[in-house]
Amino acid sequence: AVRMRATAVLAACCALLLPGVAHAFDAHKFKKCNDNAFCRRHRARVDEPPEAKGVVYSASPSTLLVSAEGARITVESSEHKVPLELRVLGLADGSSVRLRLREVSPMHPRFEPPHVLLNSGLSPAPMHLASKDEHKAKITLGVEGEQGVGEVVIEFSPLRVRFYAPGSGRRPVAQEVAVLNARGLLEYEHYRAKPEVAEGEDTPAEVEAGMWEESWQSHKDTKPRGPASVGFDLSFPDFSHVYGLPEHAASLDLKSTRGGDGAYGEPYRLFNLDVFEYALDTPFGLYGAVPFMLAHSTKRSVGAFWPNAAEMYVDVSREGAGTPGDATGNSVTHTHWIAESGMLDLFILL
Repeated sequence: AVRMRATAVLAACCALLLPGVAHAFDAHKFKKCNDNAFCRRHRARVDEPPEAKGVVYSASPSTLLVSAEGARITVESSEHKVPLELRVLGLADGSSVRLRLREVSPMHPRFEPPHVLLNSGLSPAPMHLASKDEHKAKITLGVEGEQGVGEVVIEFSPLRVRFYAPGSGRRPVAQEVAVLNARGLLEYEHYRAKPEVAEGEDTPAEVEAGMWEESWQSHKDTKPRGPASVGFDLSFPDFSHVYGLPEHAASLDLKSTRGGDGAYGEPYRLFNLDVFEYALDTPFGLYGAVPFMLAHSTKRSVGAFWPNAAEMYVDVSREGAGTPGDATGNSVTHTHWIAESGMLDLFILL
């Protein structure tokens, strides 16, 4: 009888402990977007009206050069006045595009992954300037006059880059599958000297925004070279399903993070963490961080990959008649990618 009573007491104690185990994940121990100044700055621009967005990027048509190795053009923003070089490269059989945006003369060099393409036999696809006017240039990924190849259209002001997948079968015309900077959220922060504040003067807004130092709990992060974050929006027209961004304990079909039924209140965080007893159905980061996304519809699929190991957040939102589960193909899925540092080196898999 004594043994039975002891067993019952032990079982009762275990039952009392179980709820605590089930809710052991403490979200306050992990950063959210609002805890990072770079993420706050980029995400706040989404809600600004177009006329209030101070950072508008434009490309200079006179600087456009297209050769068999790729296309390049000079880009500059209305606010930063720091020249950037945009390069567009065709890969393999013309079904993939690599887009690189980097500073022409940086104050300090940024980290660039040295070994992104390991297959030395992966030859670049030839590129051809199909047309150009004062507003845009159309570039085909293939030899002149070839059918069934991908296309890239660069709109000069404001800067937008449209990607078209090769046509095939009943759809011989190239189809638009992705648009970079459709919502004007591109921002390429640059290293700079910290402004000096004399006694009695107001503190500049950029100093107050955490560009030089910030604290989280007991940790203090100083940035003697200033900000270096990169953010851009990438839209997928006629796609309502997107997958990828491992690793998260979330649904395979990525939920929206800005509006919509069942949407998360936080963007997906890409940051390697060893989380014990993690929570389910959240955008918190887990053991791996792979900035790859696949958009899928009944018509086709398209992929996006950004080889950047810095802390990153990705927002997902949808608009239009189509919604997840609806195969009408009338919706647009918008994504907003924000990294603390690095450069923009984007692969679009057509």
